[in-house]
Amino acid sequence: MNQKQLEKKVKHWQKVLKLDHWDIKARLVDYKETDNRDGVSYIQWEYLVASVLVVDPKLYTGELYDRANIDEVICHELMHCHMAGFETKDGSYEAKLEEQLVETMSRVIVRGYKNKKVKQ
Repeated sequence: MNQKQLEKKVKHWQKVLKLDHWDIKARLVDYKETDNRDGVSYIQWEYLVASVLVVDPKLYTGELYDRANIDEVICHELMHCHMAGFETKDGSYEAKLEEQLVETMSRVIVRGYKNKKVKQ
């Protein structure tokens, strides 16, 4: 995957998730820039602006490669835009619940979309 392909995927999922009015920039990065996570998002919800860092799939190896799904990573990070207004504190119980919800919903959305069970 290259930068242009990432941007195309992000635009696609922005549309699916009804975030096309947001200004979202995305960048392929190394794990060092995401604190060893598949992706990270930095969001200013009040301005509808977000920056999404996604680990380059070329860097996935072994166990990471088996569980990595670039569409789920992108969808997951974009879902945080919908949740950002709650302003949960890092490490709090609420933040953990948010993370669990975002992870579950992004899997459901991507897998449902790919199985054409969700209107396209």
